[in-house]
Amino acid sequence: MENEIRRNMDEWKTCPIKIAISGSSGTGKSSFINAFRGLQDYDTDAAPVGTNETTMDPTVYRHPGYQNIELWDLPGVGTPTFPKETYLRQINVDTYDFFLLITCTRFYDDDRWLAKEILSRKKRFYFLRTKIDDDIRNGKRSKRDFNTAEWLEDTKKRCLQYLFDGGVSNPVVFLISSASPLEFDFAALQQQLIDDSPALKREAVALSLTAISEKILKGKLEVLKSRIGKHSALAVLGSLVPIPFVGWKVNYAVMKNAGEFYREQMGIDDKSLMKVANQVGVSLEKLKEDLCLESGKIFRSQGDFFNFCEEAVDQALVDSFAKILPIVGSIISAFKTAPAAAAIQKKLLDLCYKEACRVFEYQSVWLKKNPDVR
Repeated sequence: MENEIRRNMDEWKTCPIKIAISGSSGTGKSSFINAFRGLQDYDTDAAPVGTNETTMDPTVYRHPGYQNIELWDLPGVGTPTFPKETYLRQINVDTYDFFLLITCTRFYDDDRWLAKEILSRKKRFYFLRTKIDDDIRNGKRSKRDFNTAEWLEDTKKRCLQYLFDGGVSNPVVFLISSASPLEFDFAALQQQLIDDSPALKREAVALSLTAISEKILKGKLEVLKSRIGKHSALAVLGSLVPIPFVGWKVNYAVMKNAGEFYREQMGIDDKSLMKVANQVGVSLEKLKEDLCLESGKIFRSQGDFFNFCEEAVDQALVDSFAKILPIVGSIISAFKTAPAAAAIQKKLLDLCYKEACRVFEYQSVWLKKNPDVR
């Protein structure tokens, strides 16, 4: 039974998600692929960034944390090597779940043709207008009364109108900056991918995306809440080991793994926080102190974890949880009940979510004050 629960919980990690990314040279495909995977262009596993047409064949880049998420860099359509007549066959068009077509200026006739071909196959297709931050900076330099909001609205309208005029039904356009994924439509694109995923793949997409908006954080929270029952079942099974103290250790390990997973998903594990700390120019410990980040301290020792569990179960009792909690003589025996295990995990998950929101707000405010630092 335990093995079956674990297999069920990890099933999303083996659910393949293939995202095709098509566009011409210099449109920002590589930078987008890196940003989508939470990488900087200079990171070891980053897609090479350049202005030359280096994509001679479809090239796959996997998510560094979730190998089931594949981003496929496709050559642009309409080149001598990839003409329209053979393009769909050359890229193995039917193997992808989503198609993203990227440009940094305007869309062209070949883009409209590709969109209609993909949509006729009942595939999800989105248009991405990249390097928006560069355009805004240039606009502000050349026009004293440049209005960013009006320019963004006008740019999207022009893109949509061109696609409508070319016969593309219900086109979806996102204005993004790979250098500034917290701004513009990057988060909206992520949410669209989650919403448009088939039910069997929605959990995999939601858990594999880097949270860059409160809406994405909220979506992750709901998915993680839906998994609490499975974690609780594992915890209860661990508690039932008939060897003195072994059940407690197994339970502690299950809870610790869940806590580490929650922190990673919410972007408040040390690796994620270090990126934020480096960006804003403070130490990791200073960042944790300033934002009162306590979730990482819960598992410093079994004693710290024990105290946290007592608080969680006590709160559950106060909240009328006692109706479904059996009378227990100690917190350890309480671990043998699914409601107690669920109460502990819910408190832990809520803590991680609240901390993640504080980090996101802190980072957003800092970026507004330092728009030229990314």
